[in-house]
Order: sequence, then C-alpha cells, then structure tokens
Amino acid sequence: VNECIVNNGGCQQHCCNTLGSYYCRCNHGYKLNADGRTCSDIDECQNYNGGCQNKCINYEGGYSCECEPGQRLHTDGLTCIDMVNRCSINNGGCQHICDESHGRTRCRCRPGYVLNLNGRTCEAIDACSRDNGGCSQRCDTVMGRAVCSCLPGFSLERNGKTCVEIDACARDKGGCSHVCQSVNGRAVCSCLSGYQLQRDGKTCE
Repeated sequence: VNECIVNNGGCQQHCCNTLGSYYCRCNHGYKLNADGRTCSDIDECQNYNGGCQNKCINYEGGYSCECEPGQRLHTDGLTCIDMVNRCSINNGGCQHICDESHGRTRCRCRPGYVLNLNGRTCEAIDACSRDNGGCSQRCDTVMGRAVCSCLPGFSLERNGKTCVEIDACARDKGGCSHVCQSVNGRAVCSCLSGYQLQRDGKTCE
C-alpha cells in the first residue's frame, strides 16, 4: 500500500513510501519534529555561527554570512576578505584619474582631455579645431583650452580673443618729424614737400 497517495501520508513536506510502511522527510534546512510529520526551520547560526567568520543571518530554510563594512564575502560564502581599492594598483589602468565604486573602477580625464573609446586613456582636446577657438588671428591649444595671440603689429583686446592693429602713430606721431603712418603696428615716417627724410627714418630736413 502506498500511504503517500492519500493526503501526502500526513507529511508536511515529503512523504517517502517503503515496503509495508512509509516515513516523512523535510527539505534541506529543515528538521523533522518529534511527531514525525511536521517540519521546522533549522537555525544554522546556533552551531558554530554557521561557520561564518563574522555575522550569520538565519532565514527560513537556510542561512547566509555577512561581512563588516570594508570587507567582502569570499567565494566560500563563509570567510571575509578586505576589499582592495583597485585604483591603488597601477591607478586602476587609468591614464589620468581612477574612481572606484562598489568594487568597480571608472576612468576620468583631467580638464582639457577626453576619454578614448578604450575607457582608459585620455586625448587632449584640440580647442582650435572649431571656429579657430574663437580667436581672430592665432590660436594655440594649451591643456585643452584655446589660447589666442596676435600677429606682429596687433594687440589682444581684453576679451582675450580679438586682435586690433596697434596705432604706432598715436603717441608723439611715432617719433616722426612730419607725417606718420601706422603699417602693421610700425610707424612709417614721411616728409612734407620740400623736405627729405634722414637716415634715422624719422627726421625731416
């Protein structure tokens, strides 16, 4: 007779039929009560802390181990090991800045650089490649920033981008005796009719 066919033999979890009899069995993590039919949870943490190095957490039908902050559970599920800051080893493989969060590393670049597709190396931004960096004349990329400069005879305005021609004649006529003309920021002197420019390029006689 298979007693397990009717009402699971009265067993709470598993009914095992045998020749001329049967018995009840419980799932892993449970124990059979004295009545031989019902099951109750085994508190694995009561015996040797469940084998856990630090904290043992019991739950219905099983248990798990937990570690202190700054540690992680080893693959054996029992012992704890210190979490290594991966950025402390070879800068996490990052060329510039290494950030670590929840055991994962992420590379960042210093200002003026962009992260390459490999996610580790950085490349300087060519700030002058677009619209000459906003400069009216010369543009140089320095640490990823556009630095403007001017050609000879021009000066850079306060906005740091626009170049204006230097008026070499604005002060004391550029040192000319008679006529002064500003050419590329240089004073070019000339004389009135009836006069001749001397070797100094300024005096008229």
